[in-house]
Amino acid sequence: FLSPSNSLPFSHSSSVFHHRWFYKRFHKQHHIFKTSVALNTEYAHPLEHLVSNVLTTFGGPLLLGSHVLVFWSYFAFRLWETFDGHSGYTIPILSPFSVVSWWTGPQMHDFHHSHNIGAFGTMTCFWDWVCGTDKAYRLFAAKEKEKQGRKNNEGIDRVEIKEDDELETKKKMYEGNVWKKAAWVSAQ
Repeated sequence: FLSPSNSLPFSHSSSVFHHRWFYKRFHKQHHIFKTSVALNTEYAHPLEHLVSNVLTTFGGPLLLGSHVLVFWSYFAFRLWETFDGHSGYTIPILSPFSVVSWWTGPQMHDFHHSHNIGAFGTMTCFWDWVCGTDKAYRLFAAKEKEKQGRKNNEGIDRVEIKEDDELETKKKMYEGNVWKKAAWVSAQ
């Protein structure tokens, strides 16, 4: 019951901090790391940390008047989930989240850090799906799966996306959304 109280505000605040004006001033610090690193979860500008991390995590329990034990249990769960999402690994024993199909997981967040487009959500990919910010990741994941299928005997762990592929992925992500098309054009 506390997860939705975090998921919606975090996804939207994260999306705002990826707007060019906010990104340059506040969020770029978090994206210094091009791969997910667990300790980088808390490496953020103080304003971003307050808005995206503190308010979204503590807001739900405080508004709902949660018992202190529920609050601390939820806080521990959020830290575990956040560190898992930034770990870069999917280890079923350490990451029970990996068995839930609608959980974002390290792969989606790795994509977010390496390509810096979309995949703004935390915990679930619901808001990314609703807002269409998961399109670039889905295209990338499908392309990676196809490439790994062709080369599965070579032991490829990750397939790097070429710059041309990245540009094409960004263009496809912005298709069909007028506001995002405007942002795409202004970014060029």
